Amino acid sequence: MHKRGLKQVTVVEYFNRLLPRQLDETGAGLLQSQLEKMGLKFLLGKEAVEISGQEAVSLIKFKDGSQLTAGAVVVASGIRPRLELAVKAGLASNRGVVVDDFLQTSRPGIYAAGDVAEHRGRIYGLIPAAFDQARTVAYNLAGQIKKYEGSIPANTLKVAGLFLTSAGLISPEGEGFEVLSKLDKENGLYKKLILKDGQLVGAIWLGSKKGSQEITRLVQAQKNPGPYKSDLLADDFDFSRLNSLY
Repeated sequence: MHKRGLKQVTVVEYFNRLLPRQLDETGAGLLQSQLEKMGLKFLLGKEAVEISGQEAVSLIKFKDGSQLTAGAVVVASGIRPRLELAVKAGLASNRGVVVDDFLQTSRPGIYAAGDVAEHRGRIYGLIPAAFDQARTVAYNLAGQIKKYEGSIPANTLKVAGLFLTSAGLISPEGEGFEVLSKLDKENGLYKKLILKDGQLVGAIWLGSKKGSQEITRLVQAQKNPGPYKSDLLADDFDFSRLNSLY
């Protein structure tokens, strides 16, 4: 929108940082600073309660009493499952259609997968998870009983020209984790690896596309990077060397 000639673009975010499901505080701060260099402004930790105007939008009111004048509003609020059909069919539902570890609903023979399915209290809302669930349902429908243990979230995005990949845990809590990171504010680069018991369980790759697929694959396989652990953050690392781990 900024490139299309709008004088000022302001991003209003409900959470206190950008992309909280994909970035930790350091990564979100770097992304915000890079976008601010492009002319964008940000209001974080804001909850809109009213969008008003006569013939066109003119004002946004927030829960804390503050306001923002606006000539246009674009709303991006994530996903919300449509449950009308499931409710009519008598299926148990909460935020989504509740499924068991075989992705079967409360009614035998009826399965749910993708953005509508709520498994162990979680709705993933991610394409890779939808693929995993669809594969599990296909096996079960074919009589080859398969259990769904959940998916390791992984996202690859391009935000205003900046590449971002995040996979697995991004902000681990508790003991036993090893965190390796590299921050280059000048060039807009941030890399973070999270390991537990030697296995790679999470990663953030911001500002660079190189190695993102290989790192995601390691996280999803919960692999131990072995002798390459200390080299993965290097800009000149040859990621084809990781093939020896499989």
